[in-house]
Amino acid sequence: MSSKVSVLPTIRAHFQTLRDDTTNTVHRPDLAIFFGLPAVAGVAMAVKQVRLQDVSSYLGGLAVFTALLFGLVIFVFQLRLQLQDRDDQLRRANQEELIDQLFYNVNYSVLLGILTTTVGVVAASTADGDRGAPVWVSALLVTLASHLLLTIFMCIKRVHASYNTVIDERTVRR
Repeated sequence: MSSKVSVLPTIRAHFQTLRDDTTNTVHRPDLAIFFGLPAVAGVAMAVKQVRLQDVSSYLGGLAVFTALLFGLVIFVFQLRLQLQDRDDQLRRANQEELIDQLFYNVNYSVLLGILTTTVGVVAASTADGDRGAPVWVSALLVTLASHLLLTIFMCIKRVHASYNTVIDERTVRR
């Protein structure tokens, strides 16, 4: 794949954030939660032969959400540049690491959003009237959407942790 369109660096960087801080090894519970739970949801959909209805409505919201995520990744990038330029006490390694991890996770979320939107387009275009989207597309869409949702929750957790780092540092300086 051409290096101009390769998303592998984004995927690799995201996976690096799923490491245990003490051992620097892959944190298996993270893999189970972020990949196992969505896979189980998708398999359950397929086994029960569930078909998603009215995928077009879902697709519109997902496309807007993905665009907002893209705006967020630009904001986090800008925030990291501002943090790098600072020379005061607020610039800490832990703060920078949290912002870097947030960037990698949000960037990955944008990629997931684009992929999920693409699958949503396939689901909407292959939907069969009252029966809904095909089972396999419905299962894949639920898997990707679940994975995206869990990744967004991780981003929220990182924002919270980063905020607490700033608050803790200000409290110590008083």
